[in-house]
Amino acid sequence: MVLMRLYARKHLMEVVPGSSSRKRNLLDVARFLKFAVNKYGADKKWLPLVADDLKELIGHRQTAPKPTVPIKPEELMVLFVDDGNLKIGNANRNVHS
Repeated sequence: MVLMRLYARKHLMEVVPGSSSRKRNLLDVARFLKFAVNKYGADKKWLPLVADDLKELIGHRQTAPKPTVPIKPEELMVLFVDDGNLKIGNANRNVHS
């Protein structure tokens, strides 16, 4: 579908091919177009691209995503209520009162 290709060209030129944000953007547009056709009777010419064409438009990641460091339990912060006041503090795992 020409509309989705134009959308990608206009709004996603700076977004890395294969990235999760590019995929999310294009899938959101595809879902909206499908909804408009199926639920509100828009002309079938507005149906979005199908699987292989959509995958081609999303593209493929050229480099692997950088690994992230996992959060250690002692680094987690939690919200809790103490004497009716909302407080922020370290997570205490497996602590029983």
